[in-house]
Amino acid sequence: NVKETGFEADTIERPVDIRTNGAHGRIDRSLFEAGTAAGMTDRTTMDMAGIFEWDIDFIQDVHQDPPELRPSLCYRSHASSRM
Repeated sequence: NVKETGFEADTIERPVDIRTNGAHGRIDRSLFEAGTAAGMTDRTTMDMAGIFEWDIDFIQDVHQDPPELRPSLCYRSHASSRM
């Protein structure tokens, strides 16, 4: 209630664009450097690390000689335009 709180809220519906993205890269130093070079955000990089944390040791496996991590990733992103 506006009288009680001094605030008023409305719901505004905005269309959401769903995009399918792809990234491919080689992790030879830093997971974040590789993600950035592949065009991924830090959040997407962290999400990928969380998904594969039981299969890939991003600390030890990255420092093999020669590096063998060349992941490909397909993911969706959501964006809405501001009105």
